[in-house]
Amino acid sequence: MGVQMREEERIRAIVKQELEEPLDEVKKSLKTSFSRQNISLKADLEDIATQIGELNTNLKAEIENISAQDKKEHIKVKDDIETLTGQLDSLDETLTILTSRIETFDDEISNRWSLVVKLRKYTLDQLMSEYKRLTINMRPGKNETDEKIEE
Repeated sequence: MGVQMREEERIRAIVKQELEEPLDEVKKSLKTSFSRQNISLKADLEDIATQIGELNTNLKAEIENISAQDKKEHIKVKDDIETLTGQLDSLDETLTILTSRIETFDDEISNRWSLVVKLRKYTLDQLMSEYKRLTINMRPGKNETDEKIEE
């Protein structure tokens, strides 16, 4: 019984050692992928924020100039404001899309990690089943004793 427990502990240690490196590699790969996509999304968001800042500055400048311009120029400024409003709406839609992409990406990473954990558990279960089967096959005398006890 003690020898079998030590063998099981050694097998568990070996399995753990064998699975740690591939699991670490998968984890690093997922983190790298997430980091790369996250950097890209952050850059996109920073570009949008810069554009919004520029549009806001332009809009404020145009509003300040309205009082100094004649009626003809007021119409032009109004058109510019409408254009800027349309651009802001477009940027808002882009932000919504990017936010959705980030949420989808988070869900995908969660699902992938869940699969890695399930695969690890399945592999350990398979190895333990195989170990038990081999142990039973290697000790046919004990197997007969177990069968007599069950009867």
